Amino acid sequence: MSDDGSLDRVASSFLYFLSTRNDHWRGSMWRAVHVPAEDMRVAALFNASFDHERAGQIADSWGFEVLGTKKIGSRHYWNVRRTDAPPAADIIGGPRRDLVRANPKAQEEARKVLQETGVDVLDADECYRIEEQASKWQAAAVSGAWNTSWLAAIGLFLAYWGIFFSATLPVSIPLFVLAAASLYGATRSFIRRTRNKREFTNKHLANVEAIRRVVRVAEDELLAGWRPSRLTK
Repeated sequence: MSDDGSLDRVASSFLYFLSTRNDHWRGSMWRAVHVPAEDMRVAALFNASFDHERAGQIADSWGFEVLGTKKIGSRHYWNVRRTDAPPAADIIGGPRRDLVRANPKAQEEARKVLQETGVDVLDADECYRIEEQASKWQAAAVSGAWNTSWLAAIGLFLAYWGIFFSATLPVSIPLFVLAAASLYGATRSFIRRTRNKREFTNKHLANVEAIRRVVRVAEDELLAGWRPSRLTK
């Protein structure tokens, strides 16, 4: 924290991964976001040490919790989750919503959003319901893309070996059958994914953007050093 109450560079870099401006939230099918530990430690070389405890403190300031660490390849990450996020996936990001609703400028923006869109971001139940429904459809669309990819890859792989062994019918026929089944599954998964993505875009995206608009105001206030004197539920 700097003298004027604003966050230092390392803390701001960490919080970027939890913010609405991080595009990771838009397509995440996971319950948590991964914050690269090495990047934070390198950024902190000329500051105080940036360890697991410090990561937890910064995450907590926005209503997140560090669930643990995760290694992907040779890189280490902190696994972080917003405490009031819907169970399917957090596709908006940003501070815990009671922090958002406690901020005067965010309250003012929320009233504008209510007049323009009919979405009441200050209503905790309505806000959660919108996020929960949208996250289910978005997570299903992202999951569908993954299923389509691996089923199609398996189908093409089996088809290749079916062609390779085409002179040996006892081998090639089962391979072609399995390839056809995999490609059929990939097609069905693609259709479901397209339907889920269309459902999300047509019925939920506008409401998500309305919430994101208010949350960004609170984000800017928190990054500038604002802290609530009390929380409104």
